[in-house]
Amino acid sequence: MDIVDNLTLQNEIASLLFENLNVEVPSVHEDLLETGLLDSLKIVELLVELEQRFGMRIPLKELEIDNFRSVIKIAHFVANHKGGVTIPDAGASASPLSTCVRPSLNKVYT
Repeated sequence: MDIVDNLTLQNEIASLLFENLNVEVPSVHEDLLETGLLDSLKIVELLVELEQRFGMRIPLKELEIDNFRSVIKIAHFVANHKGGVTIPDAGASASPLSTCVRPSLNKVYT
């Protein structure tokens, strides 16, 4: 991922945090957990938003809390996720997933 794509991804994540989770991030380096900007509920909401926005699936076995400490770490996690991601156009709105699997229930919702 080149520098422009990385900055675009960081901006997209900061925008997602602000618009969808009402979390205003003062810096891409800010520790979101230590400052209390992200708590356990917001992390779950963030995971859902990341999956929807970037069309990725995040298995529980791949979750490490340190990957969500800052916008930079979240961007790195998304960019390096083995499923890969497509960075949406800034003007395009993200479309929700048409199918969602809830592992704890082993049911598929459409």
